[in-house]
Amino acid sequence: MEIRTKFGKHKIRNSIVLGTVVVIFLALAGPFIYIHFIEGSPPAKLSLPTASAT
Repeated sequence: MEIRTKFGKHKIRNSIVLGTVVVIFLALAGPFIYIHFIEGSPPAKLSLPTASAT
């Protein structure tokens, strides 16, 4: 009976650790994937028109 109790404690701990790792991975990989693969080309750089002397 003691083995089952220890296994239950390890299962809960392992689930929490795995969940934390998955959340951290998604928090880091999500923006990277969006920026590099999903988002389109960036717009042209903003520039001011040259002023002509009048």
